[in-house]
Amino acid sequence: MKNTSGNIPYQLDPDRLTLSKKDILKFCDRAIQEWSKNKIANWRFIAGMEIFKAGLMIFGEKTLMEIWKKILAWFNELLFENAIKQMQEDGLDYYKIFDALKKKALTNDRS
Repeated sequence: MKNTSGNIPYQLDPDRLTLSKKDILKFCDRAIQEWSKNKIANWRFIAGMEIFKAGLMIFGEKTLMEIWKKILAWFNELLFENAIKQMQEDGLDYYKIFDALKKKALTNDRS
């Protein structure tokens, strides 16, 4: 498995998913259980999670791990983008440093 997080050892790679399909399904069930406390207000969330669970059931463990790894990477990227936007909206000039780092990383990815 390729370590896309830089020079972090495989054992410490935060993008390495160690949860099993069963673990992820348990998480989905907990979310549905919480949303079920107010089914009328949360019916869309419940339906969406049930559809997500059905998708998880279709794929094998290896496929699920590859998909989940990509979801984690994209989520981390969204968090980074959101942090830059928050700094910019708050008038903090150091957002420019993070923006430059992002652009440099994107340039390196294309090389």
